[in-house]
Order: sequence, then structure tokens, then C-alpha cells
Amino acid sequence: MGWFKSWRRERASTKKRAASSIWDEYRRLVEPSQLFDPEWYLRTYPEAAASQLHPFDHYILEGWKKGNSPGPLFDAAWYLSYYRDVASAGLEPLLHYLLSGRDIGYQINRREVAFVDRFENLGDNCEFGLVQIRLGGRRIGLFRFAWTNIDDLITALNSRFAGFDIPENLAIREKITSDDISSLESSVEGYGFSWHVPKPNYEFEWLAAQDDKNICLAQAQEREARRLGLLARKLRDDLEDGERVFVFKSAPEASRERVEDLVRAMRAYGAVTLLWVTLESPDRPAGTVERLGEGLLRAAIDRFAPYEDANDFSFESWKEICRRANEFWLQSRQEGEDA
Repeated sequence: MGWFKSWRRERASTKKRAASSIWDEYRRLVEPSQLFDPEWYLRTYPEAAASQLHPFDHYILEGWKKGNSPGPLFDAAWYLSYYRDVASAGLEPLLHYLLSGRDIGYQINRREVAFVDRFENLGDNCEFGLVQIRLGGRRIGLFRFAWTNIDDLITALNSRFAGFDIPENLAIREKITSDDISSLESSVEGYGFSWHVPKPNYEFEWLAAQDDKNICLAQAQEREARRLGLLARKLRDDLEDGERVFVFKSAPEASRERVEDLVRAMRAYGAVTLLWVTLESPDRPAGTVERLGEGLLRAAIDRFAPYEDANDFSFESWKEICRRANEFWLQSRQEGEDA
């Protein structure tokens, strides 16, 4: 980090020290992050070299306002366009990320979000859907905020999700206030739906946001049925194209035989991958990801969120599992291409 030493000397030799505490805060945060690269900055933005300012000062005082990035890893313009709250507050993106964005799961470039959106939740509850929000993912999915069990999931897959778009198959479970669903990033009233298809017989529950407080329950049923029908078709398409890693957590742990039944039901659509997440054990520490067979990965996590508070998840453990599972997926794709 030699550039910081030169920056300190340069700052000390000038009279621009009125906001020294701010500069010191930047130094303390930025130096270990390795997200500012002065040589790259000068090569990429010739006006910075012409300004005779130190590249770090140029970025903070002028560069970020013009859409300049501090280094090749952090895309400042993308950060401001993707996270509208940061842009609307007029905040410098690198400092925002280091002070708060990193802790709430904001990503530093488009590639990181694309990686997160490779995954899709299959249950057994909405925990992984909340993890994806924290990681910056925005893909919607049929089971993103659903409560499922493996038996009904297999039945639904085998029936190609028949009956999802029929309003009569939907029942209002209970009214939920905005406080109850704040963890799902909603500020409006909503309803919990239970969805039961008698033939073939399976049942799921999920949370449905309600953006019109004057809508009647029959209208809500119709609207949700249309939405679920579209999401079911989207899920069938995702299963067929084989470009997603589907995540199923099981606590208590499902049997391996039943999970293999689930994989078979999924692979009837296409060459998909299932990431089965279970609690850690002495021979399978948290963060472990292993391939059990074609289309099946198993991962270990240190803990699951309690069912009464799905937002209390183990973020770092989930993030590590996703990164390792993504490496397995990329490797399998490469092996397939080589073959």
C-alpha cells in the first residue's frame, strides 16, 4: 500500500487539511479494502493525471460525481444505478459500501449480482430468499418466499405444477401487517396464502404482498393465481434450460434417498443442479460443499434461521456456500463442454 504513504506526504505538504478527519476515515477504511487502485485510476481517467491532484483526492473530490470508479473491482456508476437509495442520497459509493453497504450485502459490480442470481430457492422456507436479497439478488421465483416440504415439492414437479393458476385452489391463511413482513422488504399490507391442489394432492404456503388495501379477497385470489401461474411457467423454463442452481434446505434433515427422488423429478425437465443444504456435522464442517452425484451438491451450514424469524440467518456461512457451489457448477459446465 505504498500509494497511501505518498498520499499522506502529499496531504501533509498542502494546506488542504480542513476536513482531515474525513480523509483519515477514508484512509482507515479504504487501505485494507484494496478497492482503490491509483495506477489504474490514472490510466483509466486521463483528466485525473492532468488535474495534478493525487488520484485518491481526485476520485473523492471530483471523480465519483462523473461516474469514475476507484479501481477495476468496484464499479461506482453501476453501484449508484443499481442501489437507487445511495444515488438519491447523493452519497459517494465507495464510502457508502465500506461504511454500510458491505454489511447489508450490497455488491461491488454487476458480475457479483449475476453470480447470486444463478441460484433459486426451493424451500423449505423463505430463508434463502432473504439471503439473496441481502446479497443483492433481484430474481423472482415461485418458491422464493414460500414454505414447502419435499414430498409436496416432488409431487408438484411430477405434475408440472398443475393447478397453480386456479383461484379456487388458493385460500387466505391470515392477514399479515406490514410490520410482520418488513424483513421481506415490503411496506404494505399483505396476506398469507395457503395453496392446495387436491388432484394431484399437494400444498404450499407463501406470503403475498398486497399493494391495494381496497381489493377484496376474491380479487386477491385471482391476482395471486395469475401471478403463480406465470411463476410456475418461469420455473419450468428455468428447469429446462439448466442454467440455475436450485437450493433446498432441510431442517430437520431429509433422507438422502428422498433428496435423490427430488433430483430425479427435477432432472426430468433438464440438466439441473440441486444444492442440498444441511446442518454441519463433525465430518462435514460448515462451508463444506461436495458433489454427491450427477446434479446433486450437498453443503453444510453452521445454523439455520429459526422458523419464527427467517431473517436471523447465518449470512457469512450462506455466502461461502454459494461461492463454493458456484465453483462446482462452473466446473461441471466446463467438464461438459470439454466432453
